[in-house]
Amino acid sequence: MFYLLIFVGISLGLYLASRIAIRRVTNSLEYQAEMARLSASYAAEETLIEAADWIGTTSLDEDIERELPKYLRREFGERLLDEGSLKARDLVYRGAYSEEDALVHYWSVPSSDGEPVYAYVENDSSGGSCTGWGNRKPPSGSTALRTEAEI
Repeated sequence: MFYLLIFVGISLGLYLASRIAIRRVTNSLEYQAEMARLSASYAAEETLIEAADWIGTTSLDEDIERELPKYLRREFGERLLDEGSLKARDLVYRGAYSEEDALVHYWSVPSSDGEPVYAYVENDSSGGSCTGWGNRKPPSGSTALRTEAEI
């Protein structure tokens, strides 16, 4: 019984200490300023319409095109309002290629280390789409069904 009382006392003490620490952090001016910046960034992400020469020209739904830079920023831990963050205009459309049972659209993504990085949107025959990025490259030796020269 004595051990149970000690356990409950320690647990209650830790709980109260953590509540006090959390309250101090959330009431700090630094925390509140960061939350305001984050809120403004989320609002900008939803209200600003980015411009890029490839938007509206890839044959993809425009909502999918506009989601691509947002997706990449989330993946990179960036926000639209961050200085130096990825913008839609930084992406270069490389074309659409038929691969197995899907049409895959590729974009070059700027890379700080010089290694080629691509973003892609894969549309399968059932109408679904999948967005990704990495070192997956447009197929070599294949001709794009649609290229940046056509936009």
